[in-house]
Amino acid sequence: MSAGRGTPVTVPRVHPPRPTRVPWLAALAGLLALTPPAVLTLAPAASATTPTQTVPAPQAAPAPQAPAPASQLASGATLLPGHFITSANGLYQLTMRPTGDLAETGPGGLLWSSGTTSPGTRLVNQPGGNLLLLTTAGTPVWTTSTDGQGPATLVVQPNGNVVDYHGTTPIWFTGIPAPASPPPTTPPPTTGPPGPSRAATAAIVYARKQIGKPYKYGGSGPASYDCSGLVEASYTAAGVAIPRTSQQQYQQGRPVAASARQPGDLVFYNNAKAPTHVAMYLGNNQIIESLKPGTDVRIDSVTYPGNPVGYRRYG
Repeated sequence: MSAGRGTPVTVPRVHPPRPTRVPWLAALAGLLALTPPAVLTLAPAASATTPTQTVPAPQAAPAPQAPAPASQLASGATLLPGHFITSANGLYQLTMRPTGDLAETGPGGLLWSSGTTSPGTRLVNQPGGNLLLLTTAGTPVWTTSTDGQGPATLVVQPNGNVVDYHGTTPIWFTGIPAPASPPPTTPPPTTGPPGPSRAATAAIVYARKQIGKPYKYGGSGPASYDCSGLVEASYTAAGVAIPRTSQQQYQQGRPVAASARQPGDLVFYNNAKAPTHVAMYLGNNQIIESLKPGTDVRIDSVTYPGNPVGYRRYG
């Protein structure tokens, strides 16, 4: 060993002391490392005052329904295409057909028809008492000619008669028998003009059964008629022979004044010497007729074909 150098000395490395783990922290760390995090679901707090409400699922809107049928048509009201009024017993129905025809039907089928054929036509009960069929263009194609009678209500009666009442007074009707008027306040006269004959009544019944059959020039039935063919066939069915043409019927019938006309009388038009059209009077300013090509046998007001030029009676 040299005197100038000392013996090397090995110095040990000193490490800082490790922190001492607290036991509960170690346990917590173990739990966090081994347990997956839980999903925490919070329920809404229940209200002490407001009950839980259930919202109903949306429902489809109800399908539109046709209006319930009415039993009458009031003054100022309109009967639109496809709509109708019925009798109280449900047996009879007056319909404004979409084809433009106002028609009454019953258990046996067609009872009465306006014979009009303009699609979209509507029935108007005018405040003045007139019933009017108006086309979509506003053109009148049929009327009862009862304007000025006052407000009236159109009713389908249980016996099938369609009546337009001003108060309790009938101002227009379609059927047989005529509607009853209110009881008179004074005794009826003991004498007066006779009513229609049995033959005239039978002729009217036959003519009404032909309502709805088409006009045909020269037609005498039973499938179609012209004007004089209808009245000739009606009286033949009643057992009374009358001429075939309107001119012959006018010449050979018994003349009747307009003020004395009765149901069953023949009504003539267009020429006082040689009428070109004839119809049968029903009473209450109504006629039944087969008017012209394109129309059917129907009931009209007595002035619908024009002003009458004369009346004749048979039977």
